[in-house]
Amino acid sequence: MAFVTFPPVPTEVRWSTDQPLPQAVHFDGENHEVAAVLSVRDERAAWPAERGPRLTLVLATTNGQRAEVFWDPRSQSWFVDGWDLAA
Repeated sequence: MAFVTFPPVPTEVRWSTDQPLPQAVHFDGENHEVAAVLSVRDERAAWPAERGPRLTLVLATTNGQRAEVFWDPRSQSWFVDGWDLAA
């Protein structure tokens, strides 16, 4: 199945206590454990200051799915805007 993008949905990212890595992503009433960080896109130099830079992570979950989450510094919140049900 293809990676599906959609309008950003607020999400909660839980971080590991012993490493600077995400441990779980919670959105739409479900908790998804993170197995690996597949990519990191640091857009701080590419975004105008008034729109705010984003940090985007593509995460593999323990059930074989992938999620794209990003940090919005203006709202100080994480959002999910992409999901792949069968990575």
